[in-house]
This record gives sequence, C-alpha cells and structure tokens, in this order.
Amino acid sequence: MKPLSFQVVVTATNIVSKALARAAFVETSTQQEPDGRHKDLCKRLDKTFAELDKVDLARIVIKEGQAFKALIGTIKFDFTLEDYSVRFAIPNLYFLVVTVYEILRVKGVQIGKLDYLEEFVA
Repeated sequence: MKPLSFQVVVTATNIVSKALARAAFVETSTQQEPDGRHKDLCKRLDKTFAELDKVDLARIVIKEGQAFKALIGTIKFDFTLEDYSVRFAIPNLYFLVVTVYEILRVKGVQIGKLDYLEEFVA
C-alpha cells in the first residue's frame, strides 16, 4: 500500500482535479508534488477545495452526453461525462478515501466507520 501522502495526492489531484477538467473539456493544471508533511498535504487539499468552489455547473451541464477520450494508465477509454463520473471518478474517489481511513487507523488515529459514513447520512 502506498503511503498516506500518495493517497492524498492521488485523491486531490488525479481524481478530483482531472474529473473537473474533463467535465469542462479543459486541461488540468499540475500542482507541485507535496513532500508528505501534514501542512503541505493540507495545502494541497485546500487548493483542491478552491478548485471545487470555482466550478461553473452550467458549463458542465451543457456538455452532458458529449464523448471524450481519457487516458487511464496506458489505455485510452471513451466516456461521456456521466459515464466517467459514475464508472471511474466516483468509485476511485471512494476507494482512495477509504484507503486514507485505513492508513490513519493503522497509525492509531481514533476514527471509525461512523466518522466516514456520517457525511453521507447527515
């Protein structure tokens, strides 16, 4: 299993940022890789939250149904925005968030299932 810093970087950059860029049919900006320190990982997350706040949903909605190709690993896949979100981005995001929880729990952080699920049912 990759370290916590990798999971945060992949979640924040590769999943969220690329999903936003693909939804708007634009290239994603690249962020400098953090060194794994807590404050740097928090800065990375703050940048990602700022990207989310700037999303113009109207721009995304008008592109519904349009197809695009996404390079995932070494394979190019054809997606629509809906397919990409449901079949790739969201499942990957959930996987990585759960992995972060697992790493934190192994390191002794007192978090449990309800800490994760609370955001979904609140």
